[in-house]
Amino acid sequence: MKITRLNTKFSLQHTPVLPNGGKLQTITDNNKFKNIMDENMLKRYEKRINRVKYLKGSYMNNTKWKKLFTTICKNSIVYCPCEVRVKLLGEDNNLFRISLYLENEEYTRDDISGPPTRLSDIEYLVMTLQSKDEMFRLEKLINELGKYEYQLDDETYTIKIYGYK
Repeated sequence: MKITRLNTKFSLQHTPVLPNGGKLQTITDNNKFKNIMDENMLKRYEKRINRVKYLKGSYMNNTKWKKLFTTICKNSIVYCPCEVRVKLLGEDNNLFRISLYLENEEYTRDDISGPPTRLSDIEYLVMTLQSKDEMFRLEKLINELGKYEYQLDDETYTIKIYGYK
């Protein structure tokens, strides 16, 4: 630590070594410091998620999720509940609004419980519909889109669509 005197005021400068290729970075450069920390957190997150993905079979990719969400949201508001439960890889259940998906191509917005969710991190989602007829209409729509891994529950009128299993 170095103390310098400037016009009768003292200034402290601290230059810690950060995991940025061994470069010295001043702590006062907050934006760069945050970016470095965000990059490191993202790398750790990616590593953890990739381990989980490796152990599971993949049924979905970003393109299939986009196609599914877009079709459900554009075909009929009856199909589109305002909230669906989503199980993310390595996390607990979260809620996000499916109708807000169309604003972004790779993420979906989560106004209820946190930051945007990457489509590639969805393990499965559960939609609860109002009737058995709606559930079967949604099943027909999903079957028309292509091959999706899903499960129906006739008693609770829910459909679970798998990204990984």
